[in-house]
Amino acid sequence: MTKVTKIIILLIVTISLLCSVEALKCVKCTQFLPLKRCKSSKATCETKEGEKCLLLKLSTGNYHIAVQKCSSHCSNAIDYYTKNIHLHLSCCDSHSSCNKL
Repeated sequence: MTKVTKIIILLIVTISLLCSVEALKCVKCTQFLPLKRCKSSKATCETKEGEKCLLLKLSTGNYHIAVQKCSSHCSNAIDYYTKNIHLHLSCCDSHSSCNKL
């Protein structure tokens, strides 16, 4: 193999690695215990095309619900407050585990 052939192969491999897109890994949890700990074992999901990491939190006084998962139903961040209710919904794709509590 000539030196030029080796360089061409190296360039092709480098370009193919740069073009490949790795799936985003999101935190996955649907049941939480107090202190933001997941009831089930820590899990992740990998996004598919068109998906992002979702974080949904709902608080009403002492009652808190949270969901973390991969989702194709994502919109811009929402923060909704009323007298007793706080709803927070956000989607992200900046880096793996960006939906971590």
